[in-house]
Parts: sequence; structure tokens; C-alpha cells
Amino acid sequence: MKRKVSFFTVGVVWNTPVFLFLTVLFVCGVIAGGFTGLLGREADTVSRLASHLVNAAQTAPGARQVLGALGGTVGWIVLALLGGLLPPPSLFIGAVVAARGFSLAFTVASMVAQLGMRGLWLSLAATGAASIVTVPCLLIVAAAAYLAVCDAPRGQKTGYFYALGRYRGALAACLALSVAAAVLRAVLAPLALRLFV
Repeated sequence: MKRKVSFFTVGVVWNTPVFLFLTVLFVCGVIAGGFTGLLGREADTVSRLASHLVNAAQTAPGARQVLGALGGTVGWIVLALLGGLLPPPSLFIGAVVAARGFSLAFTVASMVAQLGMRGLWLSLAATGAASIVTVPCLLIVAAAAYLAVCDAPRGQKTGYFYALGRYRGALAACLALSVAAAVLRAVLAPLALRLFV
């Protein structure tokens, strides 16, 4: 099957069974993380996290917060791309996507279980807005990585990266959106947290 190749290939990646499969894995991670967070009884850890978020809201964001947000956001994209290099790539790419869903849902569910609605508002203010952008970007990058593995010429050391170049538009757009979301998260999350504290 010949795919149409253009600079902006989000539509090509979006309309594949691989994207649907990875979305289902993400939802499975969300369900597992949600139940685990609701059943967990780490009240001390959750209250420390909540107090850390409240304390962070009192200070102006600096380079450390921006770099931390960038690492947390771009790190998932890098893991998805590196998952395409490891055999079997479908296992590692799927594991990254499911782990991202698990970690997001676990954080929200454990804060809701211990702090009620205050925990929900704290978790949404801290990561909710950025996740609206970064989760679809992660799914697009992971689908592009998987498709690049399938399209890579065999027997070449750089075949994966050559095939990944076909999706450079989608990768560049998702990376730019994720970086912007991380910077906005570092800058706006303290403001949003002040509203809910």
C-alpha cells in the first residue's frame, strides 16, 4: 500500500489502524491507572504532592520549572521514538503509550481519592491543560514511529530513521506543540494553582 507523503503528515498517521491500536492501549493505561489510584492508600505521599504543588504555586516559575516541564513532556515523545529502535518495537511503543495513560490517570485518581474535589482541581491545574495537547501528540509520534518501523528498509542501520523522515512534518508539529505546552504549563500552572488553593 503506497502512502501519500507530504511535509505535514498528521492526517496520514491519524487515519491508520496503528493510531487506533495505540489509542486503545492509552485508554487501557488510563483505566488501570484510575483504578490503581482510587484503590491506593498512600495518603502521606498524596498530601506531600499536594503541598508541593501549593508551595510551587507561591513562587514565580523559573528556568528549573521550565526545564522540568520540558523534560516531562518531551521525554515521553523521545521514549516513543526510542521504542521503535528496540525489538520488538510494537511492544515498547505500546508500553510507552500505556504507561503515559497510567501515570496521568493514577495521579488524578490518587489525588481525588485522598483530597476529593480539591485533588481533582489541583491535578487539572497542574497538568490538565498541557495534557490536552501532549497526549494526542504522543499518540501521533508513537504511530509514526510504528509506521516507520514497518516501512523501514531491511538490512540498513539507519533504515528506521530514513523511514521516520517520511513523517517529519507530523513529528515537527507534535514536538513544537509539546514544547509550547510544556512552557505554558510551567508558566500558567502556578497561576491556575493559585486559583484553586
